[in-house]
Amino acid sequence: MFKTKRGKIIFLIVDLVLLILLAAAVFFAQTEKAEVPDTQDDVDKYYSRFIEYDGQVYPVKRGLESILLIGKDAMEGRRPVSDVEDLFYNDDLSDFLLLLAFDHNGKTVRPFQLNRDTMTDVPWLSVNGLVGGYTPLQLEYAHIFGSGKEDSSKNVVTAVQGLLHGAPVDHYFTFSMDTVPIMNDLVGGVTVTLEDDIPTLGPEYIKGATIALKGMDALRFVRVREFEPVDANVPRMAHQRLYMNAFILKAREKMDTDSEFVIRAYDQIEKYLITDLTVENISQLIGNFYDYEVLPVVTPVGSYTVSDVGVSQFHADEASLWDCVSTTFCA
Repeated sequence: MFKTKRGKIIFLIVDLVLLILLAAAVFFAQTEKAEVPDTQDDVDKYYSRFIEYDGQVYPVKRGLESILLIGKDAMEGRRPVSDVEDLFYNDDLSDFLLLLAFDHNGKTVRPFQLNRDTMTDVPWLSVNGLVGGYTPLQLEYAHIFGSGKEDSSKNVVTAVQGLLHGAPVDHYFTFSMDTVPIMNDLVGGVTVTLEDDIPTLGPEYIKGATIALKGMDALRFVRVREFEPVDANVPRMAHQRLYMNAFILKAREKMDTDSEFVIRAYDQIEKYLITDLTVENISQLIGNFYDYEVLPVVTPVGSYTVSDVGVSQFHADEASLWDCVSTTFCA
C-alpha cells in the first residue's frame, strides 16, 4: 500500500469537493426534501455485505458508506481503442477519481485515490442503457458510455466496483472540470508557487515562481501534461493537488467574510453537478467529514506501459490493490 507524501494536500482536495457538497446542501434545503426509505434492504446494504478475493470471502465493515467523487473532463475528440463500434457515447472522461469510505461505527473517513489511467474491464452501454459487455480500457473511459448524465456516472461506479473486486460503492458525486475557472474567480483568484517547470504554459512558469491564476489560466494549470510522457498523469495530479491546496485557503477566507458565498457559488456551478445523494445524505456526510478522523490516503502502486497506438496504461499491482481494498473496506 502506498501512502502519498502529500497526504495533507490530498485531504484538501476532499475539502474542495465538500465545499461543493455544502453549497448543494444549502440549495437543496430550500426545496422539497426527498424521503429516505428505511427498509430491510437498506439495513442489509450497510450491514450484510461481503467481498470475495482469491477464493476467500471477506465481510465489509458494518456501517461503512462509500462515495465516489468523479471529476469529468472532455476527451478532446479522442475515442478508446476498442473493437466496440457505433455505441452510445458522450465526450467526457472521468479525469479525477477519489473514493471516500465513511466508517460510521469507527468514526473515520478513508480516502482511496484511483489513477484514471488504470487498466480494467470497462462496461460499455448500448443505446437502450443496458450493459452490452466489457472491454479492457483505462478507467477514465468508463464515463464516455451513455448520455454523460446519471447513466455514465453509474457506469463509472460499475467499473470501479469491478476493479476493486466487488467492493461496494454506495453513491456517486460527479462534477465537471469546467467549474475550475468559475470557482477560481469566485474566490478572487488563486496563487500557487510552482514545484516544477511547466514551459508549455509560458516562460514564467518555472520552479519556485509564484503565479496568480485567473479564469482559464486556472483550468489550463490543472489540465496541462508536459511533453506527454508515458506517466504524464502523475505530474498533472501533483499540479492539481498544489492548486487545490491554494484554492481551499482562499475559499475558506471567502466563506469567513461572505455569508452568501456558498449560495452564490452553487448558483454558478449547479448545471455542472450530477449525484444520487439526497439532501439528508449531503447534510449528514458533511457533518461526518468534519467530525470523523480522516485516515491516510491509500492508492495502489503499479507500472506504466504504452499501447500499440501510443496510449498510456497504468497496471495496478494486484497485491497492492488488494491491500488498499482490504484496508478500506474489510473488517
